[in-house]
Amino acid sequence: ARTISTRYRDELGQLHVVALDPAMEDRIAAGIEHTERGLFVRMSPQAVDSTCDKISQAVKKLVTLGHTPVLLVSPRIRPGLRQIIAGSMPRVRVLSYNEITQDTKIQSHGVVSD
Repeated sequence: ARTISTRYRDELGQLHVVALDPAMEDRIAAGIEHTERGLFVRMSPQAVDSTCDKISQAVKKLVTLGHTPVLLVSPRIRPGLRQIIAGSMPRVRVLSYNEITQDTKIQSHGVVSD
């Protein structure tokens, strides 16, 4: 957690992020399946495209302000969401709340919702 937090913080110790609305996290969690063979995304292509579009619009603000695009989500959806957006937004970092140290100040720049 310390390495991850330090990597994306600015010189003031702030981590600039965009978060996901809890209802959107629930929808994404419902579309992710963990099996013994790995992680599978069970969302429709339209749902994946819609999710990626909404996230892309939100993280543009971070990029415009000169910050690393970081999406802060719950640990339960982090691996699945990373897989969902990897193709269309490879530069967006997906971090979970448990990867952030207590000394990191979180500066939210918006919440992505459906």
